[in-house]
Amino acid sequence: MYTLPQLFYTCSSLITFDLSNCAFEKGAVISWKSLKTLKFDTVVLDDETSVKLLSGCPALETMELTSCYSFRHLEINNSNLKRLKLEGVLPMNEGGERSFEIIAPYLQQLEIIGGIHDIKCRLVNVSSLVSAPLNFFIACVSQLDSTFVYVEMTVVMIIIKFFGPSSKIIFKK
Repeated sequence: MYTLPQLFYTCSSLITFDLSNCAFEKGAVISWKSLKTLKFDTVVLDDETSVKLLSGCPALETMELTSCYSFRHLEINNSNLKRLKLEGVLPMNEGGERSFEIIAPYLQQLEIIGGIHDIKCRLVNVSSLVSAPLNFFIACVSQLDSTFVYVEMTVVMIIIKFFGPSSKIIFKK
């Protein structure tokens, strides 16, 4: 893992940025005014950096985070950012609890992919959300059929609570 060189933090001509296996300098000022698509894979993205990132990318429309870790809070107030994809994210919280919160009043599509083991995700003010593909697997300690039914029913209850009783829910094996 390397630290992103300083010259990239203010590159205003970037439109698409695909970044892997890196971290940001502490206190870096990010100014990617033309950036529309951002894809991170295995990037250390703490809460401070995510705030600077989102505020420094006013034209951002799509953000994809794959195997990114350290953040606990994503507050997306950018009205242009319509699509967020999270794949295999690993929030790192003090005290052992692994959870993250997403606040995104303008987000229209949220896609969550990957394993859900003991991670809690809280969605706050996602009133513009139109589509939310959820493609994840759940690891169970017990092999009893009742455990799988319980977990599946818990997921259904969470989806109904979030999306409402008219939501279309499909389970595939």
